[in-house]
Amino acid sequence: MSDDTRPVHLFYKKDIMTYLTDEAKYTLENKLERRVVFCESWQDLSNNLKLKPESICFFHEDVSKESLYEVISMIETLSRLVCSAKTPTLTLGVGKNTRYNTIKSMSKTSLTGLVPARRDFGFEETLKGLRAQWAGIPYWPRHIIEQLDDYPAKPIIVKNKIDLTPRQTEILDIIVQRGASNKAIARMLNITESTVKLHMSGILKKYGVRNRTQLALFARDKALA
Repeated sequence: MSDDTRPVHLFYKKDIMTYLTDEAKYTLENKLERRVVFCESWQDLSNNLKLKPESICFFHEDVSKESLYEVISMIETLSRLVCSAKTPTLTLGVGKNTRYNTIKSMSKTSLTGLVPARRDFGFEETLKGLRAQWAGIPYWPRHIIEQLDDYPAKPIIVKNKIDLTPRQTEILDIIVQRGASNKAIARMLNITESTVKLHMSGILKKYGVRNRTQLALFARDKALA
């Protein structure tokens, strides 16, 4: 539409016409506050810079990892030379195959954030990314980033874990497995009986029990849980 005065947004993806559903394309073209122009090639993107777009989203999967910095630099340079316009706000479209390390490095560039791919995350997530870009809000959604390839695994947290010292663990194992007395434990470990009593007091306190019998039963139950 030649009389469309809305700010222009360029959407660059090689298979864009098959990437979006008809409903999604209609929403982007007619119901949002931007004039969205779809680009299926780098040439399309370059030619449409003459429209002086305020924002551009391009997809990581359509350019090599090595050239991401180059793509950003070229868009910035072409925007200044071709249309004498300020550099558009840039975002990176990501799918689940996008690597976390790529996003980590891209967060240090002029990119303002991410636009989640419809195919992997749903159209509503795509809209959230675009609207954040159009509002000038940095958008690096953790719930999306955590689903990306090679995102560091979260450490396994053991609930109600009772931390014992190496010596306390050794004494507890002897009690659970053998039911040995303090004197017997002292002989086995070549320490004094008073030292064993001191460790026992600490173990009972950490487990919240009153005696050796309760301790043995409670420790055995936790080991089997």
